[in-house]
Amino acid sequence: GCLSMYFGNTFFNSKILFLSVGVSFALIKLSVYSLIGEITNNAKDHTSFMSSIEGFFMVGIASAYFIFPAFYSKTNPDAWLNVYLVLAILIAVSFFFLLFSNINIENSEVKVTTFSEDFSQMMGLIILPLVLVFLASAFFFVMIEQGIMTWLPRFNEKIFLFSETLSVQMASILAISLAGFPVTIA
Repeated sequence: GCLSMYFGNTFFNSKILFLSVGVSFALIKLSVYSLIGEITNNAKDHTSFMSSIEGFFMVGIASAYFIFPAFYSKTNPDAWLNVYLVLAILIAVSFFFLLFSNINIENSEVKVTTFSEDFSQMMGLIILPLVLVFLASAFFFVMIEQGIMTWLPRFNEKIFLFSETLSVQMASILAISLAGFPVTIA
C-alpha cells in the first residue's frame, strides 16, 4: 500500500493504501491481543500490558504528525510522498523481525472445531448485550477520535493561522494526551 501510494499518488492508490492499512490493522490487533492472553499470567498483568501497548500505539500515531511534515517542501509539492518509502522500509524491517521471532506458547490447548462451529459460537457472542455495548462504544470512540484527528490540523491552520507544518505538528498534542502513561489496575 505504501509503495503503491509513492509510485501512484492517485485516489485509487489512496484506496489501496487505506484498504491495506485497515486489513493489516485488524489482523495485527487480533494477533497482538491474542498473544497478550498467552504471555501474561493474570488479569492485572494482562490489563497493564494492554495499557502499555495502547499507549505505545498512540505514541506511534503522534509521531506521524512529525514524520509527514518533515517531508514537506515548498518547491516540490510531491515531496511528502517520500514518507511512504520510509514507512515501507520500516514495515519490511518489522516483518523481518517477526519472521525470525521465536514465540513459544506452551501449555496451550487448542480445541479443533469446524468453521461452522466457530461461526455459530461467534454469532452467539455478538448477540450478548455487553458485547453489543462494547462494539458500539469502540465504534463511536474510534469514529470520534479519527474525526477529530483528521479535522484538527485544518482547524489549527484556518483558525489559529498556523503554518501548514505547525498545524499538523500541533495536532499531535491530542494523540500524545491519549497515549497517557501505562496504568496498572490493582
